[in-house]
Amino acid sequence: MKIKNFKRGFTPIELLIAATLVMIVFGSILSLVNYSIYATTYIQNNLIASFLAQEGVELVIRKRSENWVLGKAFDNGLLSGDYRADYISGMTPAADVALKFDENYGYQYQFGEDTNFKRRITIQAVSGDHIRVISEVLWKSKSQDFKINVEDHLYNWFGVKAE
Repeated sequence: MKIKNFKRGFTPIELLIAATLVMIVFGSILSLVNYSIYATTYIQNNLIASFLAQEGVELVIRKRSENWVLGKAFDNGLLSGDYRADYISGMTPAADVALKFDENYGYQYQFGEDTNFKRRITIQAVSGDHIRVISEVLWKSKSQDFKINVEDHLYNWFGVKAE
């Protein structure tokens, strides 16, 4: 008569090695997912900030065009200094206020919830027919500060002078 001596199951060392490998694999996956979420958020905020900075310059271009249409000097209301601007309230002296977002009005200062973005538009008179516009958007993500600048130079190429 033969006696079969089979050991079934795992030894504690085999269980420890298997558990360690599983923890390393799941830890790596979790770390990768966490980094992917952060990278996605960074890319999204960077894209929004770049559009907001460009919009700041376009708001100054809009003001210059309105001046021409009304027969005013191209830099009327565009004195050297810092401003905040949106399509609802126009250009006002700068204040350290976050932009708000509303589904109907987009990014502006009056309606909706505060966002992480702050925009400052700096205008510098270079000469009588030339102004420099810098639109700066600042935001904070995971206690780290980010900034995007867009610069443009506007000229009185239409030739309208103040009366």
